Amino acid sequence: MYTAFPELTHGYAGAYYYKVQFPVGILGALFDSLSFFVTVFIVRHAISSKKDIQYIAHLSLDLIIAIMATFWVVYVFSFSGWLVNLISATPQVLAERNAEYQGLLSDAFTNPTANLRNIYFGLVMGISAMIPTCVHIFMFLRACVHTFFRQTTTISDG
Repeated sequence: MYTAFPELTHGYAGAYYYKVQFPVGILGALFDSLSFFVTVFIVRHAISSKKDIQYIAHLSLDLIIAIMATFWVVYVFSFSGWLVNLISATPQVLAERNAEYQGLLSDAFTNPTANLRNIYFGLVMGISAMIPTCVHIFMFLRACVHTFFRQTTTISDG
């Protein structure tokens, strides 16, 4: 926020974004906590699996959770802004809020030079939200390569 829109960090807009960070943090922590326990459950079953395909299937479930986390971030920001407006006695219809975001996205595609700050902010937020997903994808692909291309070892009677 400070690098893309420093003027929105003061005054009424600053107070608004200060309030938005609380539901974003709570809902983000809720998803992180729930996904952590689900991931631990999945990993426990993956480790105890006897077949390679079961192992890969368990890792695939964890990959789905990582992708859901990326979409959760988008939902949380939209919902949190709507919630803050509702509490601040300036209610907004969630569908209208989402239409506003779609309009910003369309405008960024049709006129990118006029929307450089929005594009920059979206890239920073998107990349930071995708880091866990990319780590999970890397771990999944690495496990697949190790599982499918491992060499069998035998003990010789030396």
